[in-house]
Amino acid sequence: MKQLKTVLQFEYNSYIKNKVFLILTALLAAAVIIGINAPNISNLIDSFRSGDAYEDGATSPSDEARDRAIIYDPLGHFTNQILNDFFPNTYFVRPGYFDADTFEEKIASGEYEFALSVRGLDYTLIRSSGGIFDFSLHVVPGMVRHVYQTRAYEEFGLEQDQITRVQDASPRGAYITVGRDLMQTFWVGYVMLILLYMTIQFYGQFVMTSVVTEKSSKAMELLITSVKPIHLMFGKVFGSGLAGLTQLILLLVSAVAMFQLTASQWEEFSPTVAGILGLSLTFDIVAYALIFFVLGFFMFAFLYAGFGSTVSRMEDANKVIMVPMMLFMASFFIAMFGGMNDPESTFYVAASFIPFLSPMVMFMRICLTGVPMVQILIAIAINVVSVIGVGILCAKIYRAGVLMYGKPMSVIEIFKQLVKA
Repeated sequence: MKQLKTVLQFEYNSYIKNKVFLILTALLAAAVIIGINAPNISNLIDSFRSGDAYEDGATSPSDEARDRAIIYDPLGHFTNQILNDFFPNTYFVRPGYFDADTFEEKIASGEYEFALSVRGLDYTLIRSSGGIFDFSLHVVPGMVRHVYQTRAYEEFGLEQDQITRVQDASPRGAYITVGRDLMQTFWVGYVMLILLYMTIQFYGQFVMTSVVTEKSSKAMELLITSVKPIHLMFGKVFGSGLAGLTQLILLLVSAVAMFQLTASQWEEFSPTVAGILGLSLTFDIVAYALIFFVLGFFMFAFLYAGFGSTVSRMEDANKVIMVPMMLFMASFFIAMFGGMNDPESTFYVAASFIPFLSPMVMFMRICLTGVPMVQILIAIAINVVSVIGVGILCAKIYRAGVLMYGKPMSVIEIFKQLVKA
């Protein structure tokens, strides 16, 4: 056990002291913090934009820094304030005519972003080929409809405050869901699943890379003289697993803590997102994510270490990695897409108890449906037994292949070694 502890400490320290690991962790944590601070960032951007507002007939000092566009409004319905509300970073020029050929040349040369001619509900928009994310393409119809409706309300005799009250009206309802609401946990479940996928994939392959590198540099011959192969393999897997778990805990703690600090802002910014996160990002979901990460990681990391020990060059690693890779990809895709239509189907429920598939599929079942605690405990027990069994089998592969050089072993030869062992 002393040898195992020594290898584990060395592997773990090599991760947490690695600059790439530290930078990656910092970047991921920063991305989480920035994403959850979206309401504050949005408010900050809006505060900058509000300084660009201008009254009808007035000229803003920052007009030269704005994008320039053309609007032909013969009915005079589109005031500067309305244009600024829909296009806060655009300065509009108002010619007394609309010549499509002339304006096309100006837009093609980059002098103007777009040109708009509008009369009632009919409009013509001349724009450059900006793709599907062209802001003007999506905003103009809404602006034209808004102005038309406002004018129509005024013709019907409604006052401005009445118009505003009608346009801003939103339904207020309550609903009761029997069992777990799928929409409440859908996004959190899939985000957590992708996070598990990336972490297991990264650290699992890192274990294999470490084994192959040591074999190719002949360092393995020196290590084997002082450490038993089984202690060496388990130490590598446990060390990398603890490093991955450390990184995952930091990200989850950052996400949960930051959301708790910004929950009130999310209520104002997006009540829907606030409701989903508030109901879904709970202690039990985070706890299950950590449990099934540990089980899934060790199951696949043992495979990566065992199969990686059968090759002595990185060029040959792709030949033997296909078996654990295919199992891992099958687990991910079944968990990802199998639960979209019917997470309570017989196939999906059965897959949540099958080794290699269970860590991800059962976690998604927990997120998407109300899984009885008995089933969760059975799945955890099956995975614990499977991890131990896979670890013992891969230790036999590791012991046979760790000092084997030359031509890499085929999958059939690997299974033959298992039978002999």
